[in-house]
Amino acid sequence: MSAGEVIISVVMPNYNKGEQAREAVQSFAAQPFPGKELIFTDDGSEDGSGEAVRAMAETLPCVKYIALPENSGGGAARNAGVRQASGEFLLFMDSDDLMAPDVLGTTVEKALAAEDCDFITFPMGFFHRTPGDSDRLIGLPDARPPLPRFLRRDHPWLISSPLWRKSFFEKIGGFDESLTSQQDYDLHVRALIAGARFRQFETPVSVYYRQDTESIPRAVSQSLDSLQMRAALIKRHLEAMTRAGVRNIETDRAAAAQLLDLAQMMRWHKNTLRHTSAAEGLRIWMAAHEYKLISPEEYGVGMGYIRFKHNMLWNRMPRIQRNAELRFRKKLGDLLPELSPRKSVTRA
Repeated sequence: MSAGEVIISVVMPNYNKGEQAREAVQSFAAQPFPGKELIFTDDGSEDGSGEAVRAMAETLPCVKYIALPENSGGGAARNAGVRQASGEFLLFMDSDDLMAPDVLGTTVEKALAAEDCDFITFPMGFFHRTPGDSDRLIGLPDARPPLPRFLRRDHPWLISSPLWRKSFFEKIGGFDESLTSQQDYDLHVRALIAGARFRQFETPVSVYYRQDTESIPRAVSQSLDSLQMRAALIKRHLEAMTRAGVRNIETDRAAAAQLLDLAQMMRWHKNTLRHTSAAEGLRIWMAAHEYKLISPEEYGVGMGYIRFKHNMLWNRMPRIQRNAELRFRKKLGDLLPELSPRKSVTRA
């Protein structure tokens, strides 16, 4: 590596993250690896966090500051950062997260050695207030095929786990800017459908992800529009998998399981959909029949399950409700997630 050569570009979008954005940038700037740059893309922040980082960038040569004219969403902000990136490799990091000390050198070393890979992944940690206050990890090596896991929402890795070759990221079109949420999920699924070559490494944590149960993205992901968008995304991915010839029993059942989950979740929005929530759930579930994901018998049982979950009268009969839930689960098997042992079935 020649002096001044950028090997890795960390792309960090920001929208109103306050002092946390400064902390995230500082955790990057403290990395001793010389061939690094941070592309900080402020997405129309109104809380002064963008201005604060712009002042930091004036004294930190490794930080590039970009300001978008208006709030455009995480996908657009990340894509804008990639267009300004100079490195061969890309790492995405949110502006309220923290980079573990002295990790970039090891990260780049493994990426350079994995010449046959389009991306590699590293474990990502979680924290609430300070790194170490949670023992949750994601992105550990796993022999299970990742595509069916993503389709079941059992994410093998999240946004800051992969280190991408920029050329491959650009080849698959980057983030879909039309999506208001699920952009990283969509990116990872499209990469796997495209036949991405990857390798998972079991190393110390590279990035700590801040868990915020009250965050705006979390609220958006549970909205009616987001759930309907997820259903449409499943159909889009099924069509892409069909064209690529990568569909199999495992991917089909995984997609059907997610459709069934979304269909029953429409009951969360009864106040908006009123008497049509069950009909909307059945409409979503119809894709399992259209794409022949499961047997006609299972499809029929799934229709009964959706009607059952949307009928709030069962709440008045918890014992009967519980027995009915267990009967449906016996018939639908792996199309329904396992119940937590601490979670009793008392509400439809």
